[in-house]
Amino acid sequence: MNENNTSENGGESFFSKRVREKLNYWFIQYNPLYFFSALCVLFGLFLISKGLEEVDWSVGQLILSGVMQFYEILLIAGGALLFRVAGQHRPAVILGIIEIFFLFDCTFRTELMTTLGRVGIWTSVAWFVLVALKLLALLWLFRLKTSPATIIVPALAAAVIAGVPHALEFYKTDQILIHLGAIWYGFVLMASVRYLKPKIESTMDLDIWGQTVLRRVKKTALFMWAGFYLFHMLTWIEMFNVPFTLAQAAPFFLFWFLAKHEGWVWIGGLVIITLTSVIPYAVTPVAIFVAIAFGLKARETRRYRFFVGTVLFLYFACWTIGWEGKALPEANLWLNFIAAAILIVMAWRLRLPSAIFAAVLVMFPGANFLIPHGPLQWGILILVIGFIALIVGVAINWSQKKSQEQ
Repeated sequence: MNENNTSENGGESFFSKRVREKLNYWFIQYNPLYFFSALCVLFGLFLISKGLEEVDWSVGQLILSGVMQFYEILLIAGGALLFRVAGQHRPAVILGIIEIFFLFDCTFRTELMTTLGRVGIWTSVAWFVLVALKLLALLWLFRLKTSPATIIVPALAAAVIAGVPHALEFYKTDQILIHLGAIWYGFVLMASVRYLKPKIESTMDLDIWGQTVLRRVKKTALFMWAGFYLFHMLTWIEMFNVPFTLAQAAPFFLFWFLAKHEGWVWIGGLVIITLTSVIPYAVTPVAIFVAIAFGLKARETRRYRFFVGTVLFLYFACWTIGWEGKALPEANLWLNFIAAAILIVMAWRLRLPSAIFAAVLVMFPGANFLIPHGPLQWGILILVIGFIALIVGVAINWSQKKSQEQ
């Protein structure tokens, strides 16, 4: 009898232990209530926002935005309580990741602020300030030290998300240019992350798994924020009736600059300029961006032929200043000569035969001005060639004399 009781008690003890382990695993280490809470908030906000649109209560949208910010503050506060007080790092990290998801306005409240006039503008400013403060709070929460770019780059992206909707609403005649600028702005920020490589380090002694988690969270944050930035760009096209052109697709060909094959990089640059040409006044700034991209690629790969691309696209940017479409602008001989001279020097100093071909290419738009017309111009040209031939001949013989003496 006693043995049966003992075995039964032992069985109950074993069962209780297993239950406690499962509860600890699911509700302490991986608490599903956090994700359930986030889903409820997202779905609830969606339904309430739809309901407010039906009753046309604009102030309700403002209150709903405040509720969203309050929820995000609760996420950070809960993470701080778990991480810095309770010592429960895993669930705190989960709360941090959820806040990273919410940070860039996944509910699109900033777009709705354009319906509130001046109050909406100040609300967007407040949202931007809160983004910066929440970023700082997350860094403090998880005891992280970072480079300034870690705060500046996301804050600059948030400024666009907060401000561009109002610009699209107020300047309807310039919507394409504003939208195109926002897209290029996003790619510049992505490039800055790639080349600046913002550092995030923990002030705590992390084990190998902790370092792995930190590295994965960094990548997750980057992809989440880039994705939401792009999603906002796409949403603006529909919400503000922004006309779509091929120029708005051009920046995405910058990804070809990540290719290892040199040919894809050149094709990417040419495709970008070709697509952007549907908006002539945008060609000059875009050509400058492409020139910078070629320079960065040359510096990264040590393939100096990419510097030739930098000169060519800078030349094209200067040539198309003030271009209004239709035929290309008239050739500027001074610009042609300067670009050709730079390329010839590059060919000599860097031993780049391709730079000679590029020098001929930049002189081509001014060829009509350089071809002699009539006996007088032909005579001057032949006379100059005669002098040059004499000087070159003497120089060749002089160099042979020095080599014989050696």
